[in-house]
Amino acid sequence: MSFNLKVTVLILFCLFAFDIPQVSGQRQLDSLLNTWMEKKADQNFSQDTNAVNLLNDISRIYLYDNSDSAQYYARSAYTLAINQEFKSGKAWALNNLGSAYYVNGAYDNALEAYLRSLRIFEELGNQNRVLWAYNNLGLIYIAQGKYNAAVEEYQKIISNKAVKHDSLLLATGYFNLGLSYDHTNESELGIDYLQRCIEISERHGFERMDVMATNLLGEIYLHAGKYDKALEYYKQALNASYKDNWEKSFAHAGLASVNYELGLYDKAVGHGLKSLEYAEKIKARWDAQKVLKILADTYAAKKDYQQAYKYHVIYKQYSDSLNSVAMDKRIHELYLQQKEDENLQLQKENKVTKQAVKINRLLSFFVGFIALFMIVLAYIIYRSNRLKTKLNDELREKNADIELHRRQITDQNEILERLNSAKDKLLSVIGHDLRSPLASIMSTLEVIRMGVLTQEQQEEVFKGLHNKVIMVSHMLDNLLSWAISQQMGVAVEFDRVDVPATVNQVLAVANFLAKDKGVVIEHKKDEVYAYADINHVRIIVQNIIGNAIKFTYKGGKVRIFYTESGDCVVIHVKDSGLGMNEEKLSKLFNQVGKGISGMGTNNEKGTGMGLMLVGQFIRENHGQIEIDSEEGKGTEFKVYLKKYTEAKEKGVKNRKASR
Repeated sequence: MSFNLKVTVLILFCLFAFDIPQVSGQRQLDSLLNTWMEKKADQNFSQDTNAVNLLNDISRIYLYDNSDSAQYYARSAYTLAINQEFKSGKAWALNNLGSAYYVNGAYDNALEAYLRSLRIFEELGNQNRVLWAYNNLGLIYIAQGKYNAAVEEYQKIISNKAVKHDSLLLATGYFNLGLSYDHTNESELGIDYLQRCIEISERHGFERMDVMATNLLGEIYLHAGKYDKALEYYKQALNASYKDNWEKSFAHAGLASVNYELGLYDKAVGHGLKSLEYAEKIKARWDAQKVLKILADTYAAKKDYQQAYKYHVIYKQYSDSLNSVAMDKRIHELYLQQKEDENLQLQKENKVTKQAVKINRLLSFFVGFIALFMIVLAYIIYRSNRLKTKLNDELREKNADIELHRRQITDQNEILERLNSAKDKLLSVIGHDLRSPLASIMSTLEVIRMGVLTQEQQEEVFKGLHNKVIMVSHMLDNLLSWAISQQMGVAVEFDRVDVPATVNQVLAVANFLAKDKGVVIEHKKDEVYAYADINHVRIIVQNIIGNAIKFTYKGGKVRIFYTESGDCVVIHVKDSGLGMNEEKLSKLFNQVGKGISGMGTNNEKGTGMGLMLVGQFIRENHGQIEIDSEEGKGTEFKVYLKKYTEAKEKGVKNRKASR
């Protein structure tokens, strides 16, 4: 294994193994240590699983600044967990112990602890931890230099559905892809994945992950020969709010390498010595080996061969220790042991499967025998009860027919009752509200026939007569439209509707009422096309505009304008009239009669049928309606209809052609 590769494996393993919440430094450590001292004072602490969790937390915090203490507390947690038979605490302790071993460069011990932890998490069925553990298997590929295989593993992990619920695991996957692509000389892909890692880390507060990704960005730019960018990211990592000895060692080593490449040997030595100091504090032998090589090369470049020789000798000592044959052999044995365990597990599963198959065969034979016996018995019973069964079947069929007819009659009765109820209510309202204007018209005509009115009086009477005739005509139009829709069903003919032109047709009549009442109508004639039934649109706007005029005071204003909302055109009819309260708004489009209709500002009467038709026709045209109203401040109706498009135009033409 090459030197750079082993340093890479160290970084990657730490990321995989330490998927833990970010810690906040010495203050939190002091608090946890005080809590631990309090627990130790309790004689029953050895039976408390919280004590195991507390020791594991202390071990994780010590990891980056004092790996010996991290090992001590991990072993203490492991011993306590064994005494309590606390499997989860035991698995976490092994995981932390393996991490501490890895910081020291004892990879054989680290891998052994990791595998033992993995087995326990699999026994517990902790899928999240198992996913993290298998994430670590990517280290094997990287250690062997199989970066493309590692990329495949990490792509599978980040595409797993479970990773969506674990932001830290996703950020870790992005980090590892960036690391792998760095080694395959695909720096652009590596930088892209590291930027994703940093984005997630900043959003979720993964401070250490953020610093590690920043450090690795500096490493990628160093390998690419972009020294200015490398300096920028190494310094950014050092200046981050999160700090630990490990990351500081990595950043200073990177700065030493950059300054060496730039020929700034004094700066390179300064950063190299700082990196070595931090690495020795946490006994991170791989980090120490890396910076010792940089120091030896830098002193040689300065022609200070005495110092160069000194650091080269120390470097060789570290290198020989870390590259021992015994350690590689032990790691290989552990890897083979893991494979053997997996094979044994498969053999156990196969054995269980074979036993299940054998039991299923016996059960099938027994079930078959019972089934044969039941068939013979059923045949005997069938022969003896054949006639009875036939009669029962016929009786059930007749009962089913009777029940079907009964339901049909019940359904028809309910429909007829609803229609009759609506008809009776409607005829009652129409009869009441038509009688008054017709009687008024007849009496007015009688007065005119007698010739007792002056010219001015006749003009005034004719105006009133005209208004009443229009009102009666409008009521009859609504009545006929409703009657046709109830008798034949609403037949919608979708087509291209020029909405402003249709509104103008309605205004040709409505303007007379408005002028007579002193109401100003403003119509903004934009180019607006809807996909709807033109007759329905005419009835809709006719009733809404008529209502707006009816409930607006003399000198008031009715504004008609248009907007768009998504794939809809919106017809706005806004008046400055009486407005409505919430109770009345809730009854609109659902009732007719006095409960919904009100007197206009000139005592105009209505039945409420118009708004019922409006609601029905809007629904039939796949639209919707909104009403904004406040008592005394006016009302705004917003009618949403589907927008006319070229695709719908082709559909209309094809439909017409098919006729």
